[in-house]
Amino acid sequence: MNILFCGGGTAGHVTPNLALIDEICKLKQSGQCRNEKAGEVFCNAKIFYAGSTHSDGELLSPYVQSGKVEKYFRLDAPKLRRTFCLSNFALPFRFAKAVKQAGKILDEVKPQVIFSKGGYVGLPIVIAASRRKIPSVLHESDLSMGLANRISMRYATRALSAFPQKKGNTTVVGMIVRQSLIDGDRQKGLDFCGFDGSKPLLLVIGGSLGAQALNEAIADTPSLADKFDIFVLTGKGKSIDCNFVHQAEFCNTPGDLFAAADVCLTRAGSTTLCELTLCKTPFVAVPLVKGSRGEQRLNAEYFAKRGCGTVLDENKLQSRLAGAVKFVYDNRAAFVAKQTRYAHTLNGTQNCLDEIADLLKNVDLKRNKKSQKN
Repeated sequence: MNILFCGGGTAGHVTPNLALIDEICKLKQSGQCRNEKAGEVFCNAKIFYAGSTHSDGELLSPYVQSGKVEKYFRLDAPKLRRTFCLSNFALPFRFAKAVKQAGKILDEVKPQVIFSKGGYVGLPIVIAASRRKIPSVLHESDLSMGLANRISMRYATRALSAFPQKKGNTTVVGMIVRQSLIDGDRQKGLDFCGFDGSKPLLLVIGGSLGAQALNEAIADTPSLADKFDIFVLTGKGKSIDCNFVHQAEFCNTPGDLFAAADVCLTRAGSTTLCELTLCKTPFVAVPLVKGSRGEQRLNAEYFAKRGCGTVLDENKLQSRLAGAVKFVYDNRAAFVAKQTRYAHTLNGTQNCLDEIADLLKNVDLKRNKKSQKN
């Protein structure tokens, strides 16, 4: 059985796939699962991956080297810009080319099932799969489904989501989360940050690509360093020119950072907010505005209403950042208590595995019936 995972562009479209790949590899070793038949299906599964950017390849490289992923394919999939852009005029031609390239990948891999984490990388794959009658599953993480996934739903066999969707009929299964992230080690996180734990730790993350607005706001708020040790994940190629923070472009073990952090200042990607909630790390969420369809605002408000953190508008970063961070820290116990009560409803990793296994079993049944007829 061959399974093709696809998704890329940002870590939020890649790391959930890696979580599923990790679990499948565990099942391949043990041959057991909550659903025993699923365990049997995954025992002989070979995993392939289609991504888009160079950074996707960097995330997948250890999986290819270790043999968890048989082969990584880079798909040249176009992204529709929401603002006026001359490149959008070439979109139909680039998209047709991407679907053709996706078809070649499918013809080489010959997957029995495709799992798409959504986004512009998954759309050409799902369309090409539909033309070849290959079943596919897509998963939406945000409260507001993106354009690519809304189109993909017309071609996918099953549509899953982390949260109920206002548009589109999906099966709500929860978020896909890496177990290693939930099991983070506080001391390892402090060691990575270069702190001894004598002061509370403020962790600043802007997503896999970083957030310059958050970086600049921290640099302009030195008063926070009086109360907190501050560590910033700046994003690739970015840095902060100030001496009161420790920083790194990227961390391969974010669970350790979440375990070490007392408060987190973050963008409002649904995967990140879910992970912070599961790790019981209260947060100040700053929704992305530019280039966004408004999904981060919905994500932030959803988690804030459940007491997992608070929301701060980007245009108020300079004036209210220090107060917002201190408020969350001073009320940390209350935030953690609400995160604890809500966390058990979020993790949908096993549910997604069961959906993939069910499709694989259906493929196997059809294959057996066909062989019996012959």
